Amino acid sequence: QSPVQLIKEASALTYREGGIVELKVILRLKNASKQPFTRITISDRVPMIAEVEHDVMGTLKPSTVFNDGRGSVVKWEIESLDKHEERVLAYKVRSKLAILGAFTLPPATARFFTEKGTKFLTHSNTVKVVP
Repeated sequence: QSPVQLIKEASALTYREGGIVELKVILRLKNASKQPFTRITISDRVPMIAEVEHDVMGTLKPSTVFNDGRGSVVKWEIESLDKHEERVLAYKVRSKLAILGAFTLPPATARFFTEKGTKFLTHSNTVKVVP
C-alpha cells in the first residue's frame, strides 16, 4: 500500500434536461506515513465530454490546465507534504451537453519523492457519477 493515499470524489451540482451539466471533483491527498514527501505532482484527467471551469477552483489552484487531445488535464505541483498531512484539491467541471445516464471519471495520479529521492506513484479510485 502506498504511503500517500489519493481519494477522488465527485458530486453533481447542476442538472438540466434530466442530465448532469456541472460537477464538483474533490481530490484528497493524505500522507499516511511518518515521513514527509517532496515534489508532489497530482494530475487528473477530465474526459472530452466536459471542460474545467477556471474561475471556480478550490483552495489550491492548479499549476496548469491543458488539453492533450484526449481531454483536459488538471495538474497541481505541491512542494512538500508533511507526515500525516492532508490536502484537499477541488475543481468544477462543466459538460458541453447534458450527460444522461452514468459516466466514469478516470483515476487521478500522484507522483512524489522521499527526502532521499526515492520516487513513488499512486493512483486514486475511479468515480462513477450517476444522475
